[in-house]
Amino acid sequence: MAVTLAEVFGTRDVVEDCKQSVQSKPLFSTFAPRIFGKVILRDGTRRMYRTRATKKKAAEQEILVFVASLEQAIGDTVMWRIKGEKEYRLSTQQTVSKSRGNNLKKAILSFFDLED
Repeated sequence: MAVTLAEVFGTRDVVEDCKQSVQSKPLFSTFAPRIFGKVILRDGTRRMYRTRATKKKAAEQEILVFVASLEQAIGDTVMWRIKGEKEYRLSTQQTVSKSRGNNLKKAILSFFDLED
């Protein structure tokens, strides 16, 4: 059984705890590439979440479940996107597009509690 660094040093990693609770389903063997999600916490920490899905729609649903459980565990909102997309999502509802630069800038500044 694999041991994480957090377990070795006796610390608790909220992201890994939520990841294990969401990915409790059995893994289907497939050779198709799985989709990654990029999660950004309010303190600026960036984490990659590897979904078990190979289709974008299923991966998005899995990431939404992961983000909801992560937000409940840390008590704060999370910014995330599917790797390769240009859209960032705040929490489980709001979508911010890179093409709308000013809108993206406002969303990021408000996410990190910074002033313009």
